[in-house]
Amino acid sequence: MRRFLRENLNTKDTLGVLKTVIRVIKGWINYHGVSDNNRRVGQFLERSKRIILQWLNRRGGKG
Repeated sequence: MRRFLRENLNTKDTLGVLKTVIRVIKGWINYHGVSDNNRRVGQFLERSKRIILQWLNRRGGKG
């Protein structure tokens, strides 16, 4: 995900990039979200949020 966001840092379509990221996150959770895996899924969500916020902050007022 980090690589995808870095490659799309300068794109004008922020909403499109976020929609793609949401699809990736939902797919990851559907695949890995089995019983007794709550901690790992929670860690993935927290890391994903941090990466997305860093990406948005790096963009500044560009979109």
